[in-house]
Amino acid sequence: MPIKILMPALSPTMKSGKIVEWKIKEGDVISSGIEILDIETDKAVMPLEAADEGTLAKITVPTGTENVPVGTPIGIILEEGETDADIIEEDATQKLPSAATNEKNTKQLETTKVNPDKNNESNNKTPPERSSIKASPLARSIAAQQNIDLSKISGSGPYGRIIKDDITSQMPIQAEKREATGQEISKMRRAIAKRLLESTQNIPHFYLTIDCEIDSLLKLKSAINENGENKITVNDLTIKAAALSIARLPAMNCSWGEEQILQKNTIDISFAVAIEDGLITPIVKNADQKSISQISSEIKHLARKAQENKLTPEEFEGGSFTVSNLGMYGIKNFIAIINPPQSAILAIGKGEKRPVVRGEKIEVANLMTITLSCDHRIIDGAIGANFMKIFKDYIENPISMLV
Repeated sequence: MPIKILMPALSPTMKSGKIVEWKIKEGDVISSGIEILDIETDKAVMPLEAADEGTLAKITVPTGTENVPVGTPIGIILEEGETDADIIEEDATQKLPSAATNEKNTKQLETTKVNPDKNNESNNKTPPERSSIKASPLARSIAAQQNIDLSKISGSGPYGRIIKDDITSQMPIQAEKREATGQEISKMRRAIAKRLLESTQNIPHFYLTIDCEIDSLLKLKSAINENGENKITVNDLTIKAAALSIARLPAMNCSWGEEQILQKNTIDISFAVAIEDGLITPIVKNADQKSISQISSEIKHLARKAQENKLTPEEFEGGSFTVSNLGMYGIKNFIAIINPPQSAILAIGKGEKRPVVRGEKIEVANLMTITLSCDHRIIDGAIGANFMKIFKDYIENPISMLV
């Protein structure tokens, strides 16, 4: 049903107004909220914004017309799908005379009353059952498609007319349906899932975190790399430090058995390597007895074999202790899950410049956050704390690892 633009009451005392200027012309497309004309009230000239969307089909009161009573139709909007044939010709919607002859017809305008319901009842184009609910054709169409009861909708259009936005605001947001893509679980991923689930369910974890200054460690790394062909990494140095720390604290080199705690005789350090199907932990055996350069070469060799899926079982099964380093991914701090039958794992974060307090001064140093996960059945808090103290000493005084 075409929408009538009515002369609004722009002030509490306004009874009529003047059409100062139409800002749009017949045939223009209207969107809700745009200014369509200026109206002079008894107090000021004010713009009128469109409350509906559609096409301005007809201007029934032209620019310059004075003393237009409040409620008089001044224009007609057609919504999507409507044509000029849908415009209801009424006496009250006829164009008024020009401004020059308007005074002569003022009394006729003042006596013209608009009763949309009455007009609809007399119009054969509007079904009788629609007269009780004022709604635009587009709103009715959408409501029918979505099975929405118009009688339960409050209209925001002129005289409570239900428009498209009133309907769409009642429609539930439909989430886009996306089918999940199935992917077969590999044997490795199944094994990882099983071991980690067993670890979290059966091993009582506790965690210890400290920060280590690594400026001296970085200087040692640079010095070694300047004078050697095999370039070492911070990860190589942390594995060496972990091995030496365990050598000084054998209580960290145990595992939980069925009937007894097993004390291991060799220090074999596992290190985490990400591969296509998941994660694997190759082992640097007797790491406490090897040089940093040897450890570095062995790590590169084992990591390459891991990426190529060429590790033999004895190269990744067992081990005393695991070092997992995510610092190269920019991770500052994380907590790792123990890899059974081991009793601890060390999580290494990235090294970064941070403020530190030395005496009464704040200085900048390179710090690295590390977190130790322990099996509380075997390792008590004091043992774990002692290990972290020893490890920190090796990291902050790395020259001691070369002695």
